[in-house]
Amino acid sequence: DHYEDAGGALSPKLALAFRPNPQHLFRASLGRGFHAPDLVSVYGPESDAGTAFEVDLRRCAESGNDPLVCQPRGYSLIISSNPELEPERARQAGLGWVWQAHENVELGLDLYRTQVRDQVGFVGAGRVLQNELDCLDDLRSCDPQHDGEVRRNAQGRIAAIVLPSINLARRDTTGLDLDLSWHRDSRLGRFESQLTLGRVFDHELQIEADRPGFDAVGLFGNPRWRATLALDFSRGV
Repeated sequence: DHYEDAGGALSPKLALAFRPNPQHLFRASLGRGFHAPDLVSVYGPESDAGTAFEVDLRRCAESGNDPLVCQPRGYSLIISSNPELEPERARQAGLGWVWQAHENVELGLDLYRTQVRDQVGFVGAGRVLQNELDCLDDLRSCDPQHDGEVRRNAQGRIAAIVLPSINLARRDTTGLDLDLSWHRDSRLGRFESQLTLGRVFDHELQIEADRPGFDAVGLFGNPRWRATLALDFSRGV
């Protein structure tokens, strides 16, 4: 891959397959990946991201930790683009087994491990508020492209929290996928069905390089279990 504004990379992949008999297939693969950030994340306009309930850490500190000021309140969120985004890079490894139990039935089991570096995401609202407080304590100006921005009105109250798109430090995922497929040919046509069941064992997310990671399974749209059932019918003319 090569891009004028994001550089390039070679993404090799090695895959091996071994079939000891017609019913069984063993397979393994190793590879690398490269993904340039999309144009919206790099050059797109600001977009509404809903509302988050957070504590205004700056006003809380300035009030001497007044309980009335330090309660969570709803604030509007805005996602902003970042022209300084770097491409994402990944490493993948997989190990699988396929069993043809019947001429019409096939079962597959695949264990995978994926490591993504510099994944494109955005800073959370709580982190932006903490960054604002840290910048004040350090007597420096926050970098909107990295730290985010807290926009305030003339009374000093939060009008919106701007979440910048950034390259997340890393994301490591380990999981197991099970695929069960069936097909049958008849005078009416071909009937096919496929059931895919996925189980994520761990999904470690590290948002900042100088902070420890955490397991995000079940959080942020990362389900522990995922199931898909497909039913198809086709007929030739």
